[in-house]
Amino acid sequence: MIYKDSLYGAEWELPEMVEHLMQTRELTRLERVSLGILPVSLNPFPLTNRLLHSMGVCYLAHLVLEQNQLLAPYRNLILASSLLHDAGSPGLSHLTEYCLKEETGKNGEEFLETILNRNISPAKTILDRFHVSAKNVAALVRGDFGSLSFLLNGSLDIDNLDNVARFKKTARIKGKNYNPIAIASSFRFQDERWTLLDACYGEVENWLEAREAIYETFYSDPHLALVAMIDRALQIAFFEKEIEPDIFFLLDDDSTLQYLQSCNTRTAHLIAKVRSQAPSEWHQQILCSEYTG
Repeated sequence: MIYKDSLYGAEWELPEMVEHLMQTRELTRLERVSLGILPVSLNPFPLTNRLLHSMGVCYLAHLVLEQNQLLAPYRNLILASSLLHDAGSPGLSHLTEYCLKEETGKNGEEFLETILNRNISPAKTILDRFHVSAKNVAALVRGDFGSLSFLLNGSLDIDNLDNVARFKKTARIKGKNYNPIAIASSFRFQDERWTLLDACYGEVENWLEAREAIYETFYSDPHLALVAMIDRALQIAFFEKEIEPDIFFLLDDDSTLQYLQSCNTRTAHLIAKVRSQAPSEWHQQILCSEYTG
């Protein structure tokens, strides 16, 4: 199977394991989970999904592996971890992650192991077929697989390289662009340490500027106002003990909203308002105050 990423434009003949994994329910759910905080249907700006992001991260991992033959014994582990790194993210991702932490003691990265260990996990079945330990996949994703984990769980990692570039392009955010392929191809692993080739330092500086522009967009109106409304609805449902962990944290974005709309009347009212509003009706922040005491 040939995969062509809309962000990178390059064609990639998918390894058999990757081709099978991307068709599992653990991955296909991510097609309906936004790369941002809000569902794609409610975002004030265009946004893509976490499945495309996961494929992009896996492609960057492939480029890193091409330049680092020492990593050949870990090839399938790295590709699987890159592809599955967001599979533990609940619907509405960071908005619901504090509930996930309260209910399970785990964040999205840590919850991946729980998902892979569920009965009849299609992804785990495929990992077993290709002799990849699901336990090691989860460890690499959450940062507990030694220095290899920095590839996915560092400050400048392939997850962030794809995330910022994909968000910036899809949402049409102005500012400097950078080349994720050039940076990923400059990763070098030797003596249990990661280094970067000097030639990509300019691209890294552009990445830092692009990431800052992304954060400014996240924390702006009307995006922030919608996030606040959904967050309030979620808090009410959580304190009313209406969140069923075995169901809620396995939903996609829209199913999560439907679930919340079936909760208590206050939560349902807030979610209904959010889902019914036209862009011209989105709230704007007019006052912000802070105090200590």
